[in-house]
Amino acid sequence: MPPTVSAPHSKKAEALVSAREASRRRRARVVSGSLALRKIVQNAQRKASKAHSAHIKLESLPEHLPEPQQTTTAPVSQAAPAPQSAAGPSVEFPRWLPRPANFSQPINRANIDACGEGVHGVPHQYILNGLETAGPSMWHLVQNAQFDSQKFAHHLPQELQVVIADYTMWAAASPLPQSFPTHVLALWENASAGAPGANASAGRRKVRLVPVHNIVLAANCANWFPLPAPNTSAHKRVIVNNGGAPGTALTLPVVPLAVPHVESFHQLLYCLYTHKVSKLLDQLVPVARPPFVLPSAANPKPANMHYIRETGRRLAARYNPWAIVGMLQHVIGLWKNACYLGVSDRRLWLAIDWSWDMLLTGLAYAVGRPEIVPRPEPKVFKTSTVSQQQPQQQQSQRENLQQPIRFEGLDRFVIPPPEVV
Repeated sequence: MPPTVSAPHSKKAEALVSAREASRRRRARVVSGSLALRKIVQNAQRKASKAHSAHIKLESLPEHLPEPQQTTTAPVSQAAPAPQSAAGPSVEFPRWLPRPANFSQPINRANIDACGEGVHGVPHQYILNGLETAGPSMWHLVQNAQFDSQKFAHHLPQELQVVIADYTMWAAASPLPQSFPTHVLALWENASAGAPGANASAGRRKVRLVPVHNIVLAANCANWFPLPAPNTSAHKRVIVNNGGAPGTALTLPVVPLAVPHVESFHQLLYCLYTHKVSKLLDQLVPVARPPFVLPSAANPKPANMHYIRETGRRLAARYNPWAIVGMLQHVIGLWKNACYLGVSDRRLWLAIDWSWDMLLTGLAYAVGRPEIVPRPEPKVFKTSTVSQQQPQQQQSQRENLQQPIRFEGLDRFVIPPPEVV
């Protein structure tokens, strides 16, 4: 008689076979992942080897940008061109990103009044104070709004149904009476600042749908324009998930809008809603920044490490120089969006200035030449014993800080693929 296998032994055998099969699948995934990584590195090295004689110079930054306008039609389906990595042994950037010539423009009151009868006659500063309090809650609603964009893959609708769950409203209790988003922006990129509101029906592009509150943009952007009023009577109660959670379905008008840089527009909105400079700097400069102590009368010269230089050292220790170049280009996109919309919020511009300074310093450390980034003299707490600089020295320092900076020797570094930048 052949030997029989008991039930417990049979289960053990099956478990052993399953464990071996799982181990084999893991090894296959690791091997395939290693091959894919090796292929990415080889392609990056091949691109770097072809860039020995090239030179990149940043295009002149325009001081006059046209006003944004609503586009009548927006193309949808064509994929946006892939981002191009910088190539060549040197790049050149300005020392500072300048303010536009018409900086700190007055806000157009007609744009605010177009947001609804509830703001007619309300002082602008009073509205800004209210948005200062309610902005983070309104941003929470924007971030958690639900809508289905797949059904509009080949055409852009004039209206879009956006659902706000009740539990989202409870988590973002707003002091304002109405905090629902009012419009949906269909963003698409128009890098040339010549005609941002031109009819783009000749081609088809990829757009990004973003729910927004019209009052936030109208109260903060001098170059904004009146938007069509939303249909508040179309709001209806719906079930948002399989668990039976209730919510509100909003039918919001879709506004096609061409902007200089789509990828950084989300961060522009984040700052206009929340005004959190530290969180914005975390996104623009993705490295831990050193702590510091502010000067005071008791301690006019605190023993701090240099905040910008230390952040630059940490960037250089963590990132490839070409990755830092990509971060600088992203900040340029944010700067273009702010100039384009006429944003004068001091906290946004503070984030732009600080991130630009940190990234330039990090790139200088990454290429081994930290001295090529000139630094202004540190400010000292004002006391009667502090001596003033000579006017000639101050003038020379200002001229030095206006010169563009060229970073050379980047051909020694591998250009990472766009996903890594």
